Amino acid sequence: MSTSFAIQDYRENLEFSSVPVGAWPARPFSLVSLLEMLSFSAEVFYLYSVELHTVIDGVMHKVDTRGQGALIVPEDLTEVQIVVEHLYPECKALDLKRTLERLDTVRLLLPRLVEHGYVLSDLQHELNEVDWSRYAPPRAHQSPPD
Repeated sequence: MSTSFAIQDYRENLEFSSVPVGAWPARPFSLVSLLEMLSFSAEVFYLYSVELHTVIDGVMHKVDTRGQGALIVPEDLTEVQIVVEHLYPECKALDLKRTLERLDTVRLLLPRLVEHGYVLSDLQHELNEVDWSRYAPPRAHQSPPD
């Protein structure tokens, strides 16, 4: 098959403007168009990613600077607490159940991190769990056992 023939065939296949086009198949966990991205609040996901990754990067830098076994001090939690408190209502509005569970865990854990002698890598792990939770598929509803 020559290259010119393939290009010609490709161009002919693009000329279908007068042909009716059927509906796209339903793909509930994927975005298809900009309109759908806007309706699924894609900007929230983007801002969520930027804020969370900025905090995670900051914690990673502190781990690199102070060492893997460095204990958390109150100053380490200031930015984390601000971002977690900012993300919580955004995720609640979008009904991101798994992310809300992880954020709840971090919110409950933050006051205890300093007094119980947690290390920075523990905080980094918890923040990574929040980040990864948004990629998790929704849990299927399970009926109680008989």
